[in-house]
Amino acid sequence: MALHWRILILLFLVRCTMAFQFATIGGIGPVLSDTYTLDIAGLGWIVGLYFLPGVVVALPGGGIARRFGDERVILFGLALMTAGSLIMALQPPLSVFSAARLMAGIGGILMNVLMSKLVLDWFANRQIATAMVIFINSWPAGIGLSLVVQPWLATQGGVALPFAVETGLIATALVAFVLLYRRPDTAPATTGTPARAMPQGAVLGAVLVAGFSWGAFNASLAALLSFGPTSLVERGMSLELAGLSISIVSWTVVVTGTFGGWLTDRTGRPATVLLTGLSLFGLALFLFPRVPPMLITMALIGLLSGVPVAGLISLPGRVLKPEQRAMGMGLFYTVYYACFSVLPGLGGKWAESAGTVSAAFEFAAFVIVLAMLGVFVFLPLSRRA
Repeated sequence: MALHWRILILLFLVRCTMAFQFATIGGIGPVLSDTYTLDIAGLGWIVGLYFLPGVVVALPGGGIARRFGDERVILFGLALMTAGSLIMALQPPLSVFSAARLMAGIGGILMNVLMSKLVLDWFANRQIATAMVIFINSWPAGIGLSLVVQPWLATQGGVALPFAVETGLIATALVAFVLLYRRPDTAPATTGTPARAMPQGAVLGAVLVAGFSWGAFNASLAALLSFGPTSLVERGMSLELAGLSISIVSWTVVVTGTFGGWLTDRTGRPATVLLTGLSLFGLALFLFPRVPPMLITMALIGLLSGVPVAGLISLPGRVLKPEQRAMGMGLFYTVYYACFSVLPGLGGKWAESAGTVSAAFEFAAFVIVLAMLGVFVFLPLSRRA
């Protein structure tokens, strides 16, 4: 296997731990709510808290990487994720638990921004959409694993056990990255990059709009994966079966996301594939609380959910020059995290006011419409970039 594909597999596996960590709150939501007396809005706040620091960390993260190097910043992020999980495993008071979730989120954000840049460095001139969607599929893969494992662990050992397992996984990923990662020969320097690395004009606008659409899509997917188990429990499922059912959505997204990347590269019509995929995903979200909660239904929803992933995540790579990638991806993720940190909480409040968690999916479908509007703004900007 060629080196660039081996590196992609490593980055995929390391990033899986971030998704695993993020999804733990949704996977053990009912148990966590009982332990800390959380309502639906409170649970949504804890979910969104993971990405709240991204609004102020993502852009400086790109600048810090220029100062200290990508690999060092990624390792620091993994260390923060490990420490945050360890503190949560101790089952501290809610204020300390929230601070630990915030710490873990800072680490995950630093790692995520810089790992995305590493993929661009390795694949900028070859199969970028396919490579990015494989990398991004670490997110649903990690979430799917978390939604299978963590609810079962919570029923066996309460709140503490899932976070203890999570701590071990992230620590293992840190060691693997130290031992196995290497920089591509053609990578631009990550330190001392001049000020012109900041995107300007149409490129800047395109990156910001792309970050909004990617954030809106992921916030909607997070609503499905985070509130889904609680919604199914509300409809009569056991916690373990609810977690398994929603994990089927996540694992199916891995398959259809990869197909979407192949289709985007193959057809050469990324906008058509992207907008069609977003339309289907919005429909899936709207239908989720209205269809029987059967496993085949979950698989069908997953099939509709993964197609737009490749088109969305490859948007910044289509306009950023090599010297703009660190700061450009920082800007992209700043907007992404602003959306991701706020929207789950708003969805929770919407559901709280409606009296049922299922209402969160109607809100998520509306957010997908906003993501589509963002794509329509991106297209003319990208032609001018």
